[in-house]
Amino acid sequence: MAFRHLTELWRRLCGRGTPPASPAVPVPERPAPLAVSVAVEGDRPSALLQLVAQMRRQATAGSSLGLVAGAGSSGPDLSSRPMPAPSAPTPRLRLAVDDAGEFLVVVGERATIGHLRSRDITLPFLADIEAHHARLELVEDFHAGARWRIAPEPGARVEVVGREVPETGMLLCDGDDVRLASNLAFRFVARERGSASARLELSGGQECCGAPRILLLAPGPGGRARIGASSARLIPLPDVQHEIEIAADRGPTGTSFSVRCAAGVQGTPREAGEPEVRLALPLLLGVTLTARARAPGRPPFALVLSPCDGALER
Repeated sequence: MAFRHLTELWRRLCGRGTPPASPAVPVPERPAPLAVSVAVEGDRPSALLQLVAQMRRQATAGSSLGLVAGAGSSGPDLSSRPMPAPSAPTPRLRLAVDDAGEFLVVVGERATIGHLRSRDITLPFLADIEAHHARLELVEDFHAGARWRIAPEPGARVEVVGREVPETGMLLCDGDDVRLASNLAFRFVARERGSASARLELSGGQECCGAPRILLLAPGPGGRARIGASSARLIPLPDVQHEIEIAADRGPTGTSFSVRCAAGVQGTPREAGEPEVRLALPLLLGVTLTARARAPGRPPFALVLSPCDGALER
């Protein structure tokens, strides 16, 4: 259509002659890589030159950041960078000890305290407390070695021996009474010398995951605790002749819980007694262990270990 108009215009202007031939459609040649032809006006680069220079700078920056080619890629390729692994759940288990009752065992250097409705809490309680109320942390003290510290979460209140704990926290001592609400309190017990583990004695009939006592079991040799006749043991029992040692260890394959007694520990009545029994955490099924901890002629000492249900910190 445009060509016919051009032909008619030529005839009107010239009155005769042959109209010009149909203009050839230029076939663009494939430019050489990175070769760009740009018009320059004097010494000042044109807008096109500035645009090309800007595109080159962006392409260079994108290569150094590892941008993903494709529509919508405007940031680093996160798939090529290692992402931090999510923290593993805090290992916990229920421990029933002959003549000593039930304990919730928490393995680690940190435990969080909060309401039962929260799903990321190590120690959940049905009490008048915040969803995330406080945290217990094992810290190094220059004078006394490893000690447990309690700190309130923002907006929460914690008292130790009647004194309000600041947000920076407070180190706990053996025998300290800790109050988190009118219906939630515990006594902190850490009298076993050489052990970083501690016991929490809940008050007022409170329970945590069905247990009235909590063992904060620090992993490694420094957290080993004992069941024995001495009042200085983490779990004191007068009717024990051979002490029982409980411990937790971390290894390449995960966390384990061990029970050791010099007189022997059995997993079933038909097993030969071994000095130590080691179990992988978390427990999937309940386990009953017997230790020859009592005097000869007395029945063996039983420990019942079972999985813990409830909120689980991640």
